[in-house]
Amino acid sequence: MNYSNTDIKPKKVMYVNFEPIKPNEFGGKHLAVILKNNGDKTAIVVPLTSIGPRDNKIQISLPTHIPGFPVLLKVENTYATLDNIRTVQFQGKNPGDGRFTDVMSDVWKPLYIEISDNDFNRIVDGCMTHLEQNVKENFRLKTHLDRVQIILSERVINIAYSIKKASEDTDIKEMQNEIRNYIHMTIDYKPYLKKIDFENSIDTIINDAVNQNIVQMVDEPDEIESIEVDA
Repeated sequence: MNYSNTDIKPKKVMYVNFEPIKPNEFGGKHLAVILKNNGDKTAIVVPLTSIGPRDNKIQISLPTHIPGFPVLLKVENTYATLDNIRTVQFQGKNPGDGRFTDVMSDVWKPLYIEISDNDFNRIVDGCMTHLEQNVKENFRLKTHLDRVQIILSERVINIAYSIKKASEDTDIKEMQNEIRNYIHMTIDYKPYLKKIDFENSIDTIINDAVNQNIVQMVDEPDEIESIEVDA
């Protein structure tokens, strides 16, 4: 069955037909969690199963009262299989080209399930950890530190946009303080500024936020108790 680009969203659970396969590959029609819509009529998914637990699986919670939910998973635990990540097509030239479906059998059983943010984050983190097992420690450390730099830089830029969009009666001091704290963590956000960010004066907003806090610190020094000195 074909689906539109807007139907395929992260955290959503849908039936996926993993056939045809080669021997020893994960096959059949299974529930799967959508991890990412690639934007090219394909999506990255991780299959779900009732068989577990193992080192390559993470137990998650699903709302079993949903119509069309497999009977087996109503009485068994549900696990995400971290070593069976697949890129599958959800739209093609013909109606049957997509691997996604809302039905388990010929009987119409619509399925509308979305996992929690916590379970989704655990699955993504678990997949990354599972894939990193054979990566050298130094490289893993560098990669994660670089990723932290990117994430915190994105956070600083997003806060600056929030300041830009804030109304005149909004107190922006807390947002300015958050920017200053990140900058003091030696976060170099400048390499991650895009042309549109400069056009929106995001660099200026960040600098003003940092300078504003510095001014506040100078204008409001800590009180110092006077000490009398004997002549």
